[in-house]
Amino acid sequence: MIHYTMYSSQIIGRRESQQDTIMSGPLFDRFELHILADGMGVQVGVEQAGKLVSKTVLDHLQDVETAEQLTADEPRLLHQALEFSNKALLRATKASPELAGMGTPLLAVLYDRQNEHFWLINRLQQVFYQCF
Repeated sequence: MIHYTMYSSQIIGRRESQQDTIMSGPLFDRFELHILADGMGVQVGVEQAGKLVSKTVLDHLQDVETAEQLTADEPRLLHQALEFSNKALLRATKASPELAGMGTPLLAVLYDRQNEHFWLINRLQQVFYQCF
């Protein structure tokens, strides 16, 4: 049996605002979703990018009709969520040219409590990992 505890903490540091986006919570009755979009402070629009990417991933996974559908096709649905977040960033930069070049690294963890496994999205490498 897998046991874990999720902790989060944010430090603004020298920045004027918090640029990291952290989302964490239940998804259906059997999943937990944890998202971190790291505001690295280098790029334009990094705060907006983190919020947009995180919300897009969450919205896509919440749109799945049943937990069984999510379980049956986790890799494809996670990949779609990542693709949709990329498209959302592109639309935002086209709508607001001053945000051209915005982006954010993304780490998302989907935990299936029933089957006791994790799926991880790493946006830097666009790779999926299943951990048992």
